Amino acid sequence: MKYPEEFREKVVREYEDGTKVYTILKEFGICEDTLYRWLDENDIPIRRKPHSEDFKKKVIEEYKEVGNTVTLSKKYGVSSPAICNWLKEAGVPLSNSHSDEFKEKVVERYKEVKSMKKVTREFHIGKSRLSRWLDERDIWHGRGYSEEIKNKAVEEYKRTKSSKEAAKKVGVSPDVLLNWLHERDISTQHNGYPEEFRKEVVRAYNDGMGRKQILEKYEISDNSLYSWLKKYDDD
Repeated sequence: MKYPEEFREKVVREYEDGTKVYTILKEFGICEDTLYRWLDENDIPIRRKPHSEDFKKKVIEEYKEVGNTVTLSKKYGVSSPAICNWLKEAGVPLSNSHSDEFKEKVVERYKEVKSMKKVTREFHIGKSRLSRWLDERDIWHGRGYSEEIKNKAVEEYKRTKSSKEAAKKVGVSPDVLLNWLHERDISTQHNGYPEEFRKEVVRAYNDGMGRKQILEKYEISDNSLYSWLKKYDDD
């Protein structure tokens, strides 16, 4: 990939201004080798300090658990080739895939928090990878909601009369649950949505209340909110 000259110059300036290497790599989405190549091309002195032996050992030990240099590269801001060199020096064989132990650790974490976003950020892996691991274990994760999950959520709502509580129970957002309720013609606490109630929701939105807060407070779906905004926004 060829980066625009302005982009390269901006990255180099950030480095000259004293921004930490890890911060630069994360902010601009480049690898360590690319950064140092640009610095060398511009005759910029490198302030990089050699990684300590303790740091290398930490990465190597974690690699034995994770089994993937890309994941560790993202986590620690060190290039994959550098990690590979450390592994070779330590006599640790390279693997092209994550270890089974790491996969199980990630899956267990997902079962605990029920959030793909949180787990992928915590373990520095992609959503598609996590989805595949969950699919392999027949663990539902909210993509292509099954009828079983929908029915479970609806029954939970009937029991609790709270979309927020029922949604949390099955691991979906309240607005998703409300869409399922409306698809089944199941009334919520605002059955029929009176005209004044709809206008109140629109006023709240126009007054600056956030979308998520509105959906939770008034227990409505995204579809309802946007259709009312379109209808009443000129009132």
